[in-house]
Amino acid sequence: MTLRDTRVELKAMKRRTYAAGSLLLVLIAGCAASEAVEAPESHFVTGRVTMDGEPLKGAIVKFVPTGSTRGDECMGQTDDTGLYTVKQFRGHEGAQSGKFLVVIEHHVKPDGSPMLPGEAPRDVGAIQILPPKYSSLSATTLKADVPEGGGEFSFELSGK
Repeated sequence: MTLRDTRVELKAMKRRTYAAGSLLLVLIAGCAASEAVEAPESHFVTGRVTMDGEPLKGAIVKFVPTGSTRGDECMGQTDDTGLYTVKQFRGHEGAQSGKFLVVIEHHVKPDGSPMLPGEAPRDVGAIQILPPKYSSLSATTLKADVPEGGGEFSFELSGK
């Protein structure tokens, strides 16, 4: 490789570095702009989910904004006592005030054993065991109207 070839290669590397740096700055600016959009105020939302009077452990509770309610879908998982609290997908605790459809999902592995923390239903071939009137966004009968200040929303499900 000659000195001239080395200089040409260095100039090409500088151009690529400059282009990559410029692209990175544009991406960072875009992310900062999206962060600047103010999220609606969040309110603490909790509740308990039971199935035929017994706590429903390991269920996913989703609050999906409907109508003119602004903001993110919110989600929580029930503990051993059926208690849940919701968190927005962008990480904010709680839910914004407004009207929500509520979807409750409860998956088990194909052999009927419970899902382990961190397991994704599709990764283990999990089965949804709740009827669509609870587990499907298009069929749910569950609703919540979250007021300013939040509140408690408990759901008594029936397997019958």
